[in-house]
Amino acid sequence: MACPRPDRGSPALAPRVFRHRSPPMTLALHQYLQDLASHADLHGVLGVYADGAAVAEQACGHANLASGRKNAPDTRFRIGSLSKSHTAAAILLLAQHGKLDLHDSAARHLPDCGLDPRITPMHLLRHRSGLGNHTALPAYWPELMGRHIAPEDLIRLITASPLMDTPGQACRYSNTGYAVLARIAERVGGDALHDQLRTMFWQALELRETGSIDTAHSIGCMLDPDRPPAPPLHPSVAFGAYDLAASARDLARWWLSLIDGKVLDAAHTDLMLGGPPGDFGCGWWLDEIEIDGRRWRSVAHKGDVNGHTSMLLGLPERRLCAVVLFNTASTPASATARRLLGLAMGEAWPAYPAALTEHVDDWAQGAYRDEQGATYVVDTARRLIAATRDYGVPCRYAIRPSQAGPDAQAWRADAFDERHEFHRAAATLTITSADGSKQHCRKVQTA
Repeated sequence: MACPRPDRGSPALAPRVFRHRSPPMTLALHQYLQDLASHADLHGVLGVYADGAAVAEQACGHANLASGRKNAPDTRFRIGSLSKSHTAAAILLLAQHGKLDLHDSAARHLPDCGLDPRITPMHLLRHRSGLGNHTALPAYWPELMGRHIAPEDLIRLITASPLMDTPGQACRYSNTGYAVLARIAERVGGDALHDQLRTMFWQALELRETGSIDTAHSIGCMLDPDRPPAPPLHPSVAFGAYDLAASARDLARWWLSLIDGKVLDAAHTDLMLGGPPGDFGCGWWLDEIEIDGRRWRSVAHKGDVNGHTSMLLGLPERRLCAVVLFNTASTPASATARRLLGLAMGEAWPAYPAALTEHVDDWAQGAYRDEQGATYVVDTARRLIAATRDYGVPCRYAIRPSQAGPDAQAWRADAFDERHEFHRAAATLTITSADGSKQHCRKVQTA
């Protein structure tokens, strides 16, 4: 939610490519990952996994520059809201064992938290409880996220205010709802949440690189060429909602185990993963994506927590998923995962542009505003863009020219896959993300 300066002389790890897959798939992925590895400011792990095995993996940059630790395929990252699938699975397993009624009042288990008696565990699992979200409180960023808060106190921060919707009605994303579920799991299961997760799932599935948020190897940084550390987060405020760390490989194994029915029985697996596209299941976002004209059902979730962004995007029918873990804030993990999955499915994408080394005229320099009112201040002389990205957090990131002319220029970001096309006569900037989505901007001020 919103990492020490990279060693630009150290080569990135070469992508691991597994030749037993079809050559077009692996070659396309190999080339793209190799191109990303050339970025001096990209820090993270990216991978595509089929049937639980890696098709291709790429580790880039540093997990912790201060210690010299580089990212590797087994590096543990803070995974943000991808943690919710573990909390949801614990609740569903307790229900499967007859210890919990998913349609009973949640207040029955937490009578001291001020919960509306109409709210049920199923409402909480699917973000239909009507509860607000403690991460949206004005005091969250400047004060709350850095201090210890007991679970009941965290929940009461939200239940002290009226419900935002009638339980069971509108879908309203709530981290607090998952804190409620985590505390219910502890009350019903009789043990700490992470101890239950370890016993229920992690040991049996051999998820050796999955654990609490404070076991992460990576240090999260803000999006800036100087890589300042992200603000500190106390694990207690992440309880049940964004409180885990994991490697890309463990996330892929966890996802496959869920869709294969190795975690829950058929009825409870369907409760978790069944539902219409464009809606929440239990701990997952259910949707459809189009690849080369065909629509595929997808089971996915993204994560974003203090200097880390993450995305798992999977196609159950193909038993194929992409996992992207960055330890830099405001980086587009979701768009990158969509690009990786498309390449793995044989989708055609434009070649990645090589950076120019020669001087480029500065006529593109200035401030640009997109259709939503966001402003991008482009400094081509210093090769930087300053903008306000996710959650209104200001950031700066390096850009490099890839094409230069008197009337048009193309640039690319150095910390992730993002491309910028400037047109002099029209005074426009088009920003293209890794998944092909575009933002159209107009120049509002000349530097």
